[in-house]
Amino acid sequence: MKFIHVKYYIYFFSLLLSSSAFSTETKSGDWEVSCKETCVIGQAVTSTNGSLKFGLTITQVKGAAVPIAQINTPLGLYLPRGLGIQVSDKKMDIPFITCLPTGCKAIFKVTDALVAKLNKSNLLQMRFYTQSKTPQIINISLNGFEDAIKQL
Repeated sequence: MKFIHVKYYIYFFSLLLSSSAFSTETKSGDWEVSCKETCVIGQAVTSTNGSLKFGLTITQVKGAAVPIAQINTPLGLYLPRGLGIQVSDKKMDIPFITCLPTGCKAIFKVTDALVAKLNKSNLLQMRFYTQSKTPQIINISLNGFEDAIKQL
């Protein structure tokens, strides 16, 4: 049963991203908010050298108890290590769930406790690994997150 839910999330987020979920209706700080049938908040970030592009989207999926986040990464990362996110003292390891021709996907639940940490912080750090197994960090601004998450 869990596999079906993951498959649904992959399909759902792929549709959102392919239908220009980032064609912004409003902006909250560094976060874009798009509301169509459902609301999606997100942010696109680029690695410090400008060569890798990442996307983070969060939405409240119908029937889910908490919002679901999806991180979209470029191809060519070292997948077995997954992704790591850290906000304040909270660290999470997130496995990749699939890779498509457009990039790889990792999904996680955005619990109330995580939202509280995000609301109090200025920065979310995302850790990924290159093919040479070297860790890299991308910083995601949380400027405007508190207002953006309320749109869900």
